[in-house]
Amino acid sequence: MSIAGGSAALEGRWPRARVAVGCAFLQSGLIVGCWAPKIPEFAERMGVGERGLGLFIFCFGIGSLATMPLAGRWVVRSGPRIPMLIGLWLSLLILPALTLASGPLAGGIAIFLSGAAIGLVEVGMNSAATETERHMGRPIMSACHGFWSLGGFVGAASGGWLIAHYGLWPQTIISTFVALVLTVIASLWRSSSPVDPGHGTEQDRKAGWPLTPLPYLIAGLALIAYVAEGALLDWSALFLREERSIPVALSGYAFGFFSAAMALMRFVGDPLRQRFSLWWLLGGGALVAGGGIFLFGTATSLPLILCGAVLVGIGLSNMVPVLFVLSSSVPGVPAATGIAITSTIGFSGVLLAPSVIGLIASWTTLSAVMAGLSILLLVFLAVLPLVKSRLQA
Repeated sequence: MSIAGGSAALEGRWPRARVAVGCAFLQSGLIVGCWAPKIPEFAERMGVGERGLGLFIFCFGIGSLATMPLAGRWVVRSGPRIPMLIGLWLSLLILPALTLASGPLAGGIAIFLSGAAIGLVEVGMNSAATETERHMGRPIMSACHGFWSLGGFVGAASGGWLIAHYGLWPQTIISTFVALVLTVIASLWRSSSPVDPGHGTEQDRKAGWPLTPLPYLIAGLALIAYVAEGALLDWSALFLREERSIPVALSGYAFGFFSAAMALMRFVGDPLRQRFSLWWLLGGGALVAGGGIFLFGTATSLPLILCGAVLVGIGLSNMVPVLFVLSSSVPGVPAATGIAITSTIGFSGVLLAPSVIGLIASWTTLSAVMAGLSILLLVFLAVLPLVKSRLQA
C-alpha cells in the first residue's frame, strides 16, 4: 500500500472528528482522575470529615446539574461544539482552583464551578460522539468512553505518586498542562454536516423535556451505573487510607485499576456491540459489577480490593455507553434531549450519590456502604426488561 493510500485508510478509520472527540473524553477523564487522590488532602484542608466532604461533593453535583439541562437545550439549538469547548476550557481551571481554595467558602465556590464546567462537557462531548458515530456509520461510543476511563486511570494512578513525591502544586501544574494539550486537539472537532438531523426540528428546539417515560427509565438505569462509579471515584482513596490503612502513595490505585479495567473493556465494547445483543451487555455487566463492588467493600487485603475494583470496571464498562446510544435513539425525542436527560439524571449518581454515601458512612462504615451498593445492581436487572419491552414496542 502506498503512503497516500495508507493515510487515506487511516483517515477513514480515524477521521479528525473522531480523534478530536476522543481527546475531549480523555481530557475530561484526566481531570476527574487527578481529582481523586487530592480528595483526602482537600478534606483535611477544609477541616471536614466524611459528612462535611459529602456536602462539598453535593455542591459539585448541584453545579453540574444546573448546567446539564441548559447544555442540552443549547446542543439542540446550535450543535454540541460550543458547549463542549466552553466546558473543556473552563475545566482547565478546576485543579488549580481546588488546590488554591483555603477555606470552606472558597472550597465550596470552587467545587460548585467545577461541577458546572463538567456538566457542559458531559452533555457536549456525548452529543458530539453521537453525531460522529452516525456520520461514520459504525459504533465509536464505547471507545470514546474508553478514552475517558483511560484519562481517569492515568490521572488517578499518577496523581497519588506525584503528590506523595513532589507535592500538590507539581501534580496540579503537570496535569493541567497535559489537559491543555488535549483541549487544543479537541477544539479541532467540527459538526459533520451543516444541519445535524440529531438537532431536531424547529418544534424540537422550542420544546422542553418530553413527557414520555422511556427516556427517564433509561436515565434511571444510567443513574444506578453512575452511583457505583461515583462511589469508587470519590470514596475509594479515603476508604483505602482510613479503613484499610493503605499508604497515600497507593490510595489512588483502586480507582486507577477500576478505570484501567473499564478503559480496556470499552475499547473492545464497539465490536461487542456488533456481535452481541445490547441487552446481554447491559444485564451481564450489571451482574459482574454487582459482584465486584460487594468484593471491594468486604475484602481486607489490597489485592482482593483491587480485584473487586477491576470487576466493577469490567461490569460497568459498556453499560453507560450503551445507555447513551439508547437515549439518543428514542422515537420522537431529539438525540441531544435524550442525552441531556440521561446525563442529568444519570450523572447525578457520580455527583450527588457520594454525598449520601458520606452521610451514611458517618453513621456506619464505608465498607458496609460499598458492599450494600451491590443491591442497586440487582434493581438494575429488575428494571432492564421493562425498558427493553417499551423500546421494542
